[in-house]
Amino acid sequence: MTIALITPEPPLEPDHPATGNQVRAEQIRRGLIHHGLEVRQLWRDRKSGGKAVFDGPKTLAGTLNEIQPTAVLSTYWELLEWLPAEPGIPVAVDCVAPRPLEYHFEDPPGTTRFLARYVQALARADRIICGNRQQARWMNAWLLGAGMDLRGKTPILILPLSCNPDSETRPNQPGGELNLATGGRDWPWRQSTDWLEALAQAGPGIRLHLVGEHSPTLSGNATRHGFVAHDQWRRWIRSHAHLGLELADENIERRASQSFRATDFIEAGVPLLLNDYLPLAEAVSEYGAGWVADSPARAVEIAQALAGGELDLGAAAEGAARLARERLDFTRTTGELAGWLAAPEPARRFALPGPASRQSSRPVDNNETRGWRTASALIARAALRPFRRKISGNGVVVVTRSDLFPADHGAAVRILETARSLALQSRAVAIVTGDRACYQVVEDGRFETRRLPLWLRLLAPPKALIHGIHLLLGRPTSNGFLYWPMLDPFYGLRAAWVGRKIKAGIYLAEFPAYARSARQARLLNDGLVVLVEHNVEYRRLAEQLPDLGQRQQAWFRRMEIDACNRVDAVVCVSEPDRDQLVADGADGGRIRVIPHGVDVDGISGAKPLDLEAEYGIPEGAPVLVYHGTFAYPPNAEAIESLAREILPRLFESHPGIHVLAIGSRPPPGIDQERIHFAGSLEELGPALHACTLAAVPLASGGGTRMKILDYFAAGLPVVSTSKGCEGIPVTDGQHLLIRDDHDGFADAVAGLLSDPRRARELGDGGHRFARRLDWKRIGEKYEALFGRLETGR
Repeated sequence: MTIALITPEPPLEPDHPATGNQVRAEQIRRGLIHHGLEVRQLWRDRKSGGKAVFDGPKTLAGTLNEIQPTAVLSTYWELLEWLPAEPGIPVAVDCVAPRPLEYHFEDPPGTTRFLARYVQALARADRIICGNRQQARWMNAWLLGAGMDLRGKTPILILPLSCNPDSETRPNQPGGELNLATGGRDWPWRQSTDWLEALAQAGPGIRLHLVGEHSPTLSGNATRHGFVAHDQWRRWIRSHAHLGLELADENIERRASQSFRATDFIEAGVPLLLNDYLPLAEAVSEYGAGWVADSPARAVEIAQALAGGELDLGAAAEGAARLARERLDFTRTTGELAGWLAAPEPARRFALPGPASRQSSRPVDNNETRGWRTASALIARAALRPFRRKISGNGVVVVTRSDLFPADHGAAVRILETARSLALQSRAVAIVTGDRACYQVVEDGRFETRRLPLWLRLLAPPKALIHGIHLLLGRPTSNGFLYWPMLDPFYGLRAAWVGRKIKAGIYLAEFPAYARSARQARLLNDGLVVLVEHNVEYRRLAEQLPDLGQRQQAWFRRMEIDACNRVDAVVCVSEPDRDQLVADGADGGRIRVIPHGVDVDGISGAKPLDLEAEYGIPEGAPVLVYHGTFAYPPNAEAIESLAREILPRLFESHPGIHVLAIGSRPPPGIDQERIHFAGSLEELGPALHACTLAAVPLASGGGTRMKILDYFAAGLPVVSTSKGCEGIPVTDGQHLLIRDDHDGFADAVAGLLSDPRRARELGDGGHRFARRLDWKRIGEKYEALFGRLETGR
């Protein structure tokens, strides 16, 4: 009797980093073997270039036909889509992660579409495995949608995250500091920073250890450990951890969640401090295997009591060991599943649901698909056929504007930091711009210039010709560089050439017109195209260029919506931007929101600049700061507002106040000696740390204000207009102060300058907010999106 265990990833290797899916699959495999079943593990190759047991429905079907299993067990729901609609063999699926609830946090408006796909996949299974009763309750509703008959026994089997209990429990009393330990990472549905920040500052004798390369950066008594190999992590908690942590903000997903980290602690006989709402909390309390907390303050109280010897860690360690042996031992927990696989029963169904529209990575019915049916498109495709190549690789080519160095405006910062963070995900990353001679590659976090071939430079049409056509079409010159790729196909040719050099599978278009170039590269090399929308550009242009005619506005809107509907995925920086695009005709199913990030470590760790030596600002004088490129009209208007409206109102209460304005091309005509224009700075952190408060009196502009995140990272209190913090989910009075009239704005600034305690509270609130948006985490969001696109093709 052979069971085919199909998994999304290769088998667990103890000396390598491990995902939750790999740990779970290994637990189940060992448990089934313990119960006398023969298990053949088959896995999908996630990245090109490796040897896969199966890489699609056809190869999976061929392998199953070869081994002739008596049943199939999939450890991830998505793999059910690769089985026939009526497999002809009993199928069980492990749904230990409440994936629809997770997806609801990743893409709230897309949840309905996702559920249609999820339910369609579940219809192919005969047994559904959940990790706890809460998950099973949710699953019942989804199975009804899958056409299951639930009037009798439901086809759900509960198999908790399990472990291989240690034979002996070591004494677990700290000799010096109390070592609190946690691993893993934050996700949109798992936000732990506030809890961990509180424990890092719980006082002397308590040290927080954060294990894993994706752990958050915290202030206070916290130590980060970068190792991620599974065995290394397990050995470390056995030798160092006194108390394991599983703490995060409560939400609908967390109330049904399982935690591999918590199970690892229990397996090792390490007590837990966990949220009271978690499914595991009941068993931990029953066995005395740790403590539960309903707030960060309560978690701190428990840690302090443990450090002071008021609570018994040794007894809790014994409780954790008993819980592991009696409830979570994999030889016990897998028994029911093994029994079903040995004699599987089909699920009772009324009828299979009709086909759901899967969110495919390639548009199925849009303008681009229909366009290829036209004669001209077919001719072009035929002409290019000799030059086409199918490039296999996971590299990323960023196609974008040229003004990236120095990175003194928000778009440049996002583009470069995104490229760096993607390189950290083990991807080759290159940047192609309007520069016809060179391109950039990311090497060890630095940008290295590489030469393009001479023939590619010589074939490109003259820039003057492209610019002239742009003017003849009546397009605005001030934003011409964002739209030149619409007229110059050699952007796409350069991207395709670089894509072949780095074996790119993804073309990341920054701004709508560059999506055309990325699609041209896709045509030549295959691959995926992702468009990044820094703003809703046609709305921004209409707002900033009042003389732009209705016909031109309509063209920009039509071009941008069309670009969104011709790519594989679209990234917006905020929910309002996403909603606007969808309202104007973009396909919401392919849009994801990935916010702007910030270099929290780089900015918060900087030493203050000597403003007196650099700019003649007297030591101790209150200093407001504003930064951005002043060639951008909204920034110029903001600094003019500070000079003409805000500062005069502040001189009466704070006559010694100054303003530091950071950014290139300061606007002419500002005759105010208290405003010091610093130009572009190589490092922003030192200047921010030398200032007292950030003032953001923006009245126009689009997208998300990255400058706000910079100020938050520096711990500066911020006063802003509503427009100045648009696109960031901040709360007035908690993260910053929002004032939209000049009098109110000036009064808010004056109040904070006069109340250092309140200013510090506001700065701390903003800083906590910024920690959730570190660029490394933003890169992980991109990586998750790319992974879904790559494996869903």
